[in-house]
Amino acid sequence: MSVEIYRTAIDPAWILEVENEFGTLTTFNEPFLADGLAWRAFEDLVAERGLAAFLGPKDKRKPRR
Repeated sequence: MSVEIYRTAIDPAWILEVENEFGTLTTFNEPFLADGLAWRAFEDLVAERGLAAFLGPKDKRKPRR
């Protein structure tokens, strides 16, 4: 699992993206005002739904290596 929190040169808001071991990318729809808020949103979602929150319907195959 890879978690990326970043800003672009165009928008000062923070973007949260999570890539699972199958290569499925989850990008949160709403940008965040601070990187810490993005991280908290990630932690809250994992606490509520577990890492399965980042698995798509096709992610039942073997992980990519």
